[in-house]
Amino acid sequence: MKVACFLGVLGSFLSLWLGVFVIGFTLRESALCVLGANLSGIFALWVTLEWEHWLGFRWSQRTSDLGGTLNAWIFLSSCYLGSLLLLVPFLRNPYKMLIMTLPLLLSLGFCILVFGPVRDGIVKKRQKRFSCIPSDSIL
Repeated sequence: MKVACFLGVLGSFLSLWLGVFVIGFTLRESALCVLGANLSGIFALWVTLEWEHWLGFRWSQRTSDLGGTLNAWIFLSSCYLGSLLLLVPFLRNPYKMLIMTLPLLLSLGFCILVFGPVRDGIVKKRQKRFSCIPSDSIL
């Protein structure tokens, strides 16, 4: 948790600095890049985990572990980059995107801190809904 928080702060400051002083974004545009990256990260994680749970689980059982993991990473990256480019249109320039990629990825530490409790709540609700404990079990 400390590492994720540290990387989130480091990535945010690095993104703001590079955006303002190297690329020429305003401070508002740089802050929107960080916010868009974190929102895209949360969205991509949620969509990928739901995809693996409902659609991809049966398919990934038929393939090797490497194939299922590789497909999940490709899907996660596609969802992240697609939603990032939709939310932050001024990153559509390849030069600007290349410069901002590493700092924005570092700022995703905040996304991890936020998504953990959200995912725990989703799993808890799902476990309550689909409980496998029979009511007439002998203890």
